[in-house]
Amino acid sequence: MSRKDWPICMQRISFGIIPGGSGNGLATTVAHVCSLPNTSLSLSFIASKARRKCMDIQAVDIIGTNSVERVYSFLSMEWGVNSYLDIDSERARCLGSSRFTLWALLGTIIKRSYKGTLSYLPADVDNANTCDEGRTAKKLKLTKPAAYWDVHAEFHANAPVGTAPVTSLLPDPKGGVPENWTVVSDDDFQTMLTVNIPWIATDACPAPDTSIDDGYIQVNSFIHCGNISPFNCS
Repeated sequence: MSRKDWPICMQRISFGIIPGGSGNGLATTVAHVCSLPNTSLSLSFIASKARRKCMDIQAVDIIGTNSVERVYSFLSMEWGVNSYLDIDSERARCLGSSRFTLWALLGTIIKRSYKGTLSYLPADVDNANTCDEGRTAKKLKLTKPAAYWDVHAEFHANAPVGTAPVTSLLPDPKGGVPENWTVVSDDDFQTMLTVNIPWIATDACPAPDTSIDDGYIQVNSFIHCGNISPFNCS
């Protein structure tokens, strides 16, 4: 995305996903969508078929004292305990995906809490994804928005080379939060996780109702968790 010819690259270049490392969230999602085992052989077969499919990308503005850095994410954005699990467990990469399980257990014993503010634009105010008293999530029925290139292809065809993506829903980093956004402030956040796809690891599926091209970001936040059980949260 840092290339000046990124619009051409994004529309013409496809990537085959072969699992490696310890996370493999995208590879797991692709295998699940295709109803195939999450193995290198299966993913190699999928890549060889060259059946293209677009996927969503998050635009993230990292605000510094005197600058704003724009980065992009196809998987997830983490803050709090999830970041601790991901980054601190790097020292145990030799354990493979088991490192996440081990550090998650440590996280349930050693409680970490953070003060922060979560601001987001609800997908549909009249059809919000809430939980009842039994904590059974209600499945959202949302209208899929038009794909980015269906809306902005002509704009980029006539725009100067290197023009940044159109991110009209993302507010000015130096401005305030729009009035139609929801704001949650607390001093006892455990974690915040935004995801583009269902699976973020081979054994972690925080957004089962999400697809890779539905145009939405699922936000998961954990607040006021107990020391032992991080799942009894508000």
